[in-house]
Amino acid sequence: MKDETREWLELAESDLQAAGVMFEEELWRHCIFQCQQALEKLLKGIWVERSAEGYPPREHNLTLLAQKAGVELTREQLDFFDDLSKQYMPTRYADVAIDSSVEYSRDQAENYHQRALREFEWLRQLLS
Repeated sequence: MKDETREWLELAESDLQAAGVMFEEELWRHCIFQCQQALEKLLKGIWVERSAEGYPPREHNLTLLAQKAGVELTREQLDFFDDLSKQYMPTRYADVAIDSSVEYSRDQAENYHQRALREFEWLRQLLS
């Protein structure tokens, strides 16, 4: 594994761990944001590992990142990645969340977190 790939992986693992902490602390918005970040950074790590050179795409859309990294997704994975990608803005920026009245429940956060854990493990295996 390339050193830069390992750095992306460490960042992704840290974000996934943070998602768990945020869930336990009942910070639903932050949990969902960290789930998105974990998958984004892992996909960027996969891109780095598979690329000859260069910096990974400056992209937050998980589906596009997967495509650029050459990761084939099932329809179910595509739907999840698309949905989680749509949560990036309202979980990160207060003005977006206020304007769209986005509030997250425990069930929503748990669903995103559990699914992100599964997808993270699947993507992580692509680096083995």
